[in-house]
Amino acid sequence: MWTFKVLAIIIGFFVFLTITFDLHMLDAGQKHMETSNGNLTYPYLATALRKKQIVDGIKSIEIGMTIDDVIHLLGKPDEVHELYPSKSSEKAIGFTYWYIIQRMKGNGSVAEKAEHLVRISFNLNGIVIRKDQW
Repeated sequence: MWTFKVLAIIIGFFVFLTITFDLHMLDAGQKHMETSNGNLTYPYLATALRKKQIVDGIKSIEIGMTIDDVIHLLGKPDEVHELYPSKSSEKAIGFTYWYIIQRMKGNGSVAEKAEHLVRISFNLNGIVIRKDQW
């Protein structure tokens, strides 16, 4: 009889941990979407202060940092995009924050947009896994 109670407690504990972990993952996923403003008009040039914040902040971004660490250094992103392992993949593996320094057009190739930006990639837990700039 006591074996059944112990087993029920252990199973209950694992269910609790699973639900707690899933809620944490959901919170990280929702948090990144709340930071997107996407209100750029073109041609877009970041203000001198914003450009300085992005250029200086990217130097301090390290793999393993959290969303809050990135926002503290760079501010809220200009755009947020889902991150996929390949173009043919249907399941997102994370998301990216885009910090735009310059974009002359809203559509077209990178060359046509004359785009300069910083992109920070996060896993689904909201941890930095890569940083790029062009």
